Amino acid sequence: MAARESKLNKKSQGQSFIETAKALGCDESEERFDEALKKVVRHEEPSKKEKDRSNVRSQEQRKDKG
Repeated sequence: MAARESKLNKKSQGQSFIETAKALGCDESEERFDEALKKVVRHEEPSKKEKDRSNVRSQEQRKDKG
């Protein structure tokens, strides 16, 4: 019985995660996420060759489904 009570008194892992994230200044703002993402990911426009290859794959996938 004591083990069950201690489980009930403990915070869930999810709740603990949320509280820790808030304490660290995290939020659900899409703008802040985009800012952070831009710091770690560099976006480059695909080359013409990569675009052509992607288009061919898309067309092949459509043929397979149809």
